[in-house]
Amino acid sequence: MPTNPYQALHKAIRHRLFAVGSQLGWTDFADANAVEELRRQFAGLCMFLEHHGEEEDSKIHPVLARLGPELLESMQEQHEEIDAELTELKAAFGQTTPDTAHAYYLRFLRFAAAYVLHTDDEERRVWPVLSALATPEELATMNDEDYGKSSPEGLGMMLGRVFPVLNPPERAEILGEIEAQVPPAFYAKVLENAGEQ
Repeated sequence: MPTNPYQALHKAIRHRLFAVGSQLGWTDFADANAVEELRRQFAGLCMFLEHHGEEEDSKIHPVLARLGPELLESMQEQHEEIDAELTELKAAFGQTTPDTAHAYYLRFLRFAAAYVLHTDDEERRVWPVLSALATPEELATMNDEDYGKSSPEGLGMMLGRVFPVLNPPERAEILGEIEAQVPPAFYAKVLENAGEQ
């Protein structure tokens, strides 16, 4: 069975969506320090979601265009809706007050619910088509990640967020891919920043 390019990242995304949603619920918007910490977590989530969407658009959607154009159209529509709502959530965050915090919390949860359903669509509808019909070269491209382009600190911090929701085989697979691509000192620094040492 080929490696599912969605599985590990979608686990991590759901984890971050739920974590930020919970933090939104308990944050007192009259507390500037608490709001700043929430802002930092929310900004990190936004960067994660935006990067993930760009990766899917560039690596997976070109293959899907050949194998399932009707599925591609549906996924592109969902990506556009997600991008538009995320842009609005980012703009609205800075305008949220103690009086409007609960409404913002509910809006974020609606977004999170839609995003989770989107990931479900990709894994239940798109991945079976790709895994059955894509060529080995196309599958390799979908799973290709150039870890050397990242800093060991940035990559380690990302892994530190992803690893809590991955099972041991998934963690081992990702670490094996990184170790095969980067020098030993770089790899050691990644592990240090990921809290794996």
